[in-house]
Amino acid sequence: MTIDHVHPFLDTLVSGGSFRQYKLLERVGVGGQGVVWSGLDETHKQIHAIKFSEIADGDHSSAEDAKNDQQLNRLIQLHHPFILPFLDYGFEHDVRFTIAPYVPGLTLAHKTRI
Repeated sequence: MTIDHVHPFLDTLVSGGSFRQYKLLERVGVGGQGVVWSGLDETHKQIHAIKFSEIADGDHSSAEDAKNDQQLNRLIQLHHPFILPFLDYGFEHDVRFTIAPYVPGLTLAHKTRI
């Protein structure tokens, strides 16, 4: 599956490139909602998954941003053994990003099939 229209920022992401304190390692997934990269947090020396999602033109209202902030803050505070935690999130270059621990191996879709 690929993204129909790619945001120009997403085209700049390459292995060895940087995003914030992360050195991008490899693109690990592409889908209808964005692209996921593995990235080395050079501050803490840990590998994380970084999901980049385009923001639709209509999604840029401040009320919607506040609602998304509240929901993402709740997810960051959520701790459960069967839920992958969010570590950080934000908006940059008109792209939404979320950061979670990197879990190598099969995709979630593969892991959840019975």
